[in-house]
Amino acid sequence: MNKFVRIFLLLIVLTYVFIFCLFGLDLSDTFYWLNLYDKQLESSMVVLTQEIGSIILCASQNLFDCGLLFFFRIVSFVVYVLAIIIPYVILFSKQERCQYFYILLLTFLLMTPLFIFSPDVLTTISLSVIISIFISWIKGKVDGLWICPLLGFISIISVFLRFPNILVIPISLMLIIYVLYHKKYELKYSICVLSLYVVSLVITYFLLAFLLDCNILMVGIESIFMNNNVGDASSHSTSNLFTRYMQSAITIIVYMSVITLLYQIGKLLNLYKDKKILSYLLILGIFVFVGYLLMNYVYAGNGYRNFKMLLSAIIILACCNILFVTKESSKGLSMLVVLLMSIVQPLGSDTGLHKISAILLCFLPFVYSSLKISLPKLYSLPIFSLFVLLTMYQNTKMFDDKRIHHLNSTVSNVEELTGIHTTKDRACYISNVLSEYDNMKNDSTQIVFYGHRSHIFNYLTSSEDISPSFYSGIEHICDVDKFVSKLKCRNYPVVFCTFYSPEEYSINDINNSYFNVTLMELGYKLHHCDSFDVYYQ
Repeated sequence: MNKFVRIFLLLIVLTYVFIFCLFGLDLSDTFYWLNLYDKQLESSMVVLTQEIGSIILCASQNLFDCGLLFFFRIVSFVVYVLAIIIPYVILFSKQERCQYFYILLLTFLLMTPLFIFSPDVLTTISLSVIISIFISWIKGKVDGLWICPLLGFISIISVFLRFPNILVIPISLMLIIYVLYHKKYELKYSICVLSLYVVSLVITYFLLAFLLDCNILMVGIESIFMNNNVGDASSHSTSNLFTRYMQSAITIIVYMSVITLLYQIGKLLNLYKDKKILSYLLILGIFVFVGYLLMNYVYAGNGYRNFKMLLSAIIILACCNILFVTKESSKGLSMLVVLLMSIVQPLGSDTGLHKISAILLCFLPFVYSSLKISLPKLYSLPIFSLFVLLTMYQNTKMFDDKRIHHLNSTVSNVEELTGIHTTKDRACYISNVLSEYDNMKNDSTQIVFYGHRSHIFNYLTSSEDISPSFYSGIEHICDVDKFVSKLKCRNYPVVFCTFYSPEEYSINDINNSYFNVTLMELGYKLHHCDSFDVYYQ
């Protein structure tokens, strides 16, 4: 394929994915992190991410004339693209890059448009680099004597980006020892390689701890024990995390089993060349059934996570096939590195294992290049077409917002949200809350926000966030009681309850909530507005 044609196709695909940066407005996750970067809130678990976010925030405000949210999405998009490009460039020769170019394009299409600049974004690219370095060493492209210090350096950076990434260190140590043993290096050389890795870990850790003024190891350990003390009420307690990981693992195993079954049926049908009509009919029936399941289960409800689970199942199955079937030890070792390192990203997250797909996707071209399985001819085109079409369908659903054809409005007069499209109801909701805030705000009136959807308003109004947790439910007794104690310390300020988005709002739910009852007992009066509530004395 002509070089210019490849560049043209790449630009078309990247432009298609980039367009999604303009659509969808979540009211919570994005602005939780923006508040962290802007107000320099104490969050030592992600200290380096916080510093990087603050620098980007400063750059967007002083150097670039575009909406703040849009700018952060551009940065996230670029980081994700780099995370996919890095292994493609490092692990493939020039000829291989041409050969697997279409898989690279498919990889970009599979990028679900969730461009929130968070520790997860930076974790993805750090793991992409670490895995690429490991595989390069395994394939004999580089020498371990200078690779291992680099691995140690990037490993500690990854830990400072997000403390749960500390799992990358024991995994790396185990893999280094295994590679040294497998390649039968001399004992002196092996000790030297291991020593260089450990020394680089220690030096980099103390250097970053000094520069960032944070002993992240102690902070992380303390945080783990604090979360465990909360018990089942905490979404990040050990028991809850384990339960969600197991649920996700079962889902992935089920997907892998179904995919394996369908593949074996396809191979069996391919043998009956004298019964082509029967084969075609059976295959058609299978794809109708699979399509139905995908549309009604994978894309229904929590479609984003289910889609990531399906994608993870496909790539894990391919990695396992290479690991246990291939006779080339370097390929098997490479797949082992990909599989082990992929479990780092979900660690510490209360969303199960769906984040495992981020790093697996980065190595889709490499995994595909190592896979020796060939699909039956009757399967190839339908599978590819079905997967691409459903992927494009999934991409039309924006995170914490509706599908793209409903997102035809923008929030006027809010510079930070310039260029971002959302629903008409959500745009009006944000405008109404800000308008009511401006009407009530004066020198003597203190206003605070409460609820899951308060993060965006804390940022846009520069208000102090006194909610006790990220979610802060109106029926969470512990959260409400902690919030009330803070109200008393601040002489009972006006409270904007923004727990619901406009499409979720219910007056009855508010009136009957523990939050409403508690504030009424404190002497607050309730004023219902359009999809939000104001409490005042």
